[in-house]
Amino acid sequence: MRVKKKTGRIRLPRQTAGYNELADFFDRHDGTDLLDQGITEIDPDRADLDRMLREYWRQAKHEAVEYPHPGGGQAHDRETGETQDD
Repeated sequence: MRVKKKTGRIRLPRQTAGYNELADFFDRHDGTDLLDQGITEIDPDRADLDRMLREYWRQAKHEAVEYPHPGGGQAHDRETGETQDD
């Protein structure tokens, strides 16, 4: 059984840190460790997340996802059984 080693004190990024430095900080540290040390906390107010999700659902989906046709790229007419080349 593997026991998780205790995480040492996490050094915070500079207060003037840019996006890249902050992204690196969050990539290097586990979210539970940040919660345990009081660096981050869970925000019980989900209103902003719910708003962003509703906005995402309302956006038009402009690009259709293309899937490969079974049968080597040939479409089959269900009624006649004929093969049509793409």
